[in-house]
Amino acid sequence: MVKEGVRNAVGSKKRFVALQNRERAVEEKLQTLADALYARYPSLADKQIATTATLSSLASTLPSDTALLDYIQLSNKKLLLVVVTTRQGKATVKVYTIPVTSAKLQECAAFRTACADPRKEYRPLAARLSRLLISPASAQMAGKRRLMLCPDGPLWNVPFQALTLPSQTGTAPFLWQRYDLAYAYSATGVQAALRAHDRQTSKPTGSLLVMANPDFGSSKRFGDLDDLPGQRPLSDPSRPL
Repeated sequence: MVKEGVRNAVGSKKRFVALQNRERAVEEKLQTLADALYARYPSLADKQIATTATLSSLASTLPSDTALLDYIQLSNKKLLLVVVTTRQGKATVKVYTIPVTSAKLQECAAFRTACADPRKEYRPLAARLSRLLISPASAQMAGKRRLMLCPDGPLWNVPFQALTLPSQTGTAPFLWQRYDLAYAYSATGVQAALRAHDRQTSKPTGSLLVMANPDFGSSKRFGDLDDLPGQRPLSDPSRPL
């Protein structure tokens, strides 16, 4: 098809269409075979390659109490934020363009460093990144309980849990205090995980309580270690775990 498409010789267009029809027919046979196999052997569905998510497929898999925030880095100057929500079996998508600069993208790594170093102030960065990355989706997040986050590029350096939300009174709450947070590589990955969860035939019938007695070593572990300066002391009261 590629060859006939670029040759532009006599009969190329006709041969291209013929090849295209053959390809379509083979793909239809393959899909019919796959559908029959998955219907007869449901366990094979767990091993298939994830199908690309669409709005209609997300409408049937994304819970109504969840907002999907999918970030796409188009360039060093532009991010896209795709927000998908569902209601009564219908999916709604909103796309926001976020203008950024190289300095803004560098703040992603700086914020992660500040969160890990008790000598650095992290709240101003948390507020700025929250306004940049979260605030555009505030309307779609209203009333939701869970956020599915799909970062891209330098956004993987951002601990979204530590971002802060606007507050009229008192200290701004952290994102994790308002929402359950989960990460995925893409909307397709989210869809595949939700479908795999729905296919589980056995459900837990009780609860499990797990306890452990960790050994942190000497009490010096709760301060800075000599070979790892700048870590967060576990005893520092200004930095809740």
